[in-house]
Amino acid sequence: MLNLLDNAIKYTPAGGRVELSAVEEKGSRLTIQVTDAGIGIPSEDLPFIFGRFYRVDKARSRSKSAQNSIGSGASLGLSLVKHLVERNHGSITATSEPHQGSTFAVVFPLMA
Repeated sequence: MLNLLDNAIKYTPAGGRVELSAVEEKGSRLTIQVTDAGIGIPSEDLPFIFGRFYRVDKARSRSKSAQNSIGSGASLGLSLVKHLVERNHGSITATSEPHQGSTFAVVFPLMA
């Protein structure tokens, strides 16, 4: 969740909104959502964002200064999130509109 929240904050302009919600659905699963009003992700990139080393904006690199560090990671964060969610029997999806924001939904089954 920290990675998803960090990304949402990082890619949302100052004064923008980031929301975290959790909803239990009929005692069978828990859905956690992180929604932002950030820069969004182009539709052609969405199928690939959970891949290791995939970067939406190829112009951003690890060599950027700390002051301009948007996207300066190793591009492993979302891949690791997906791996950890799936190891815990969950799933993760993303929806996004460029210049409108993104929503990441993590769903876990509830144990009886």
